[in-house]
Amino acid sequence: MPYLYQRGPRYGVNTLNSSKFKYHFLRYNRYFSLKPSPLLIGISLYFVKDFFIVLVIGASAFKARGASDEITNLIDLASPKMVFASIPILILAYAWIHRNPEAGNFVRWIWQRGQYFILAAAIINSTLILSSSWPTNSISLTTLLTVLSLNIVAICYVFRSEEVCDTFADFPENNESKKTEPEIL
Repeated sequence: MPYLYQRGPRYGVNTLNSSKFKYHFLRYNRYFSLKPSPLLIGISLYFVKDFFIVLVIGASAFKARGASDEITNLIDLASPKMVFASIPILILAYAWIHRNPEAGNFVRWIWQRGQYFILAAAIINSTLILSSSWPTNSISLTTLLTVLSLNIVAICYVFRSEEVCDTFADFPENNESKKTEPEIL
């Protein structure tokens, strides 16, 4: 019985029934477009964390108003202005959810510029952290440097990784655009 998956003879090209893929064939979705890598998903979750923290803490503070001092400390940790750093990632998530052959030009435009949306989220995140902690020193220097270095590493990965560049360059083709001549019955 022949193997469905074999490593190709050159450049690590993966083959599935004689079809060549640049990456492992399981890295592609049902439209044969490259899926975002787990690290790219993790980076996106990292930049959208403030949105969920504010949402969860806000809901719990509303539910247990004045119940404990722990909630007050958590509210101080999650500043609502940090949600602005999540907006570019939420826009990118919208394009990711609607990434199919029938998607409109706006979704395709967002997806093709996904790296810049992540860059915008990192810049906004870094700016908000520096502006909120610099004069008051509410965040320790170690925490500040850790967050800034995570932002820098995320930006470097997103712009230097060939797989991430290929992911944002790859969008499912519209079947109607393939038809150049009318079908003759």
